[in-house]
Amino acid sequence: MTEIEEKKATEVLRAKNCWPLFMTREEVEPFLRVYEGLIKPKMHNFFDPFDESAKDLDHFVHYTNLNRRFVEKVLEVR
Repeated sequence: MTEIEEKKATEVLRAKNCWPLFMTREEVEPFLRVYEGLIKPKMHNFFDPFDESAKDLDHFVHYTNLNRRFVEKVLEVR
């Protein structure tokens, strides 16, 4: 989204008491890789939690960084 589109979306969402967090594709893709490859199978399908693959763990730092941004937004709104 452009900066103008983000501002407009923010206005619309804030009117509905929603607080947007805009992310780039580069931020979201590693986050989703970790979620889909590591977190979701462990939490939703009850696979062996000690059977992580190295490729998923390589992206874990991106996953935690994006989660931190979610926390920061919640704290800001709170």
